[in-house]
Amino acid sequence: ADKDIRLRKDMIYAENLPRGLQHSYLRNLMPRPTGPKELAEIQETYFSFMTVRHPFDRLLSAYLDRFYPHSDSVLETRKAARFYEWYGKSIIEKYRRETEQLSPEYKTIPTFPEFIDYIVDTDPTQYNEHWFPYYLLCAPCNVNYTVIAKMDTLAIDSRYLIKQLGKQGFNFSSSKQETLASTHSRGDKGSIDVTRKY
Repeated sequence: ADKDIRLRKDMIYAENLPRGLQHSYLRNLMPRPTGPKELAEIQETYFSFMTVRHPFDRLLSAYLDRFYPHSDSVLETRKAARFYEWYGKSIIEKYRRETEQLSPEYKTIPTFPEFIDYIVDTDPTQYNEHWFPYYLLCAPCNVNYTVIAKMDTLAIDSRYLIKQLGKQGFNFSSSKQETLASTHSRGDKGSIDVTRKY
């Protein structure tokens, strides 16, 4: 019971963190299981879910989210700068052809085709978690998730998740419920529209 109360307080705290810090904070609350016995215990005790999307949409989303700042905020600017240092610089050095005429934005951002060349040439175990394959990151073959939601139907699926979490004692305000449905949206463009552009 004490563990449940602490988790509820941590979830409320996490709701108020900036977008970029929420995942890290929550991930630290829920470390990976240490072995099969702990995994089996977790599956029997806890409500679990994962959200999936088409692998190509996921790669594009990771590319846009990590290499482009979403705003002029310090957090977003630093994130893009870190990913340039960690990945972008070497991707550009390895895959950019000097004859290519690119817009100035690509000075510190690899193009999407360059990013894909990097993905194809890199061992998946060396990937950043944002483009790590689901089967390595979330182990869906080994974890019997209570719910598997899809980005294509996130608005509907998040309402279902909220309803199920309510049965577990987690309650969300109406505004938080709508926020969950729109967190990963791309404005008025659907996933297919953005994917076609690239």
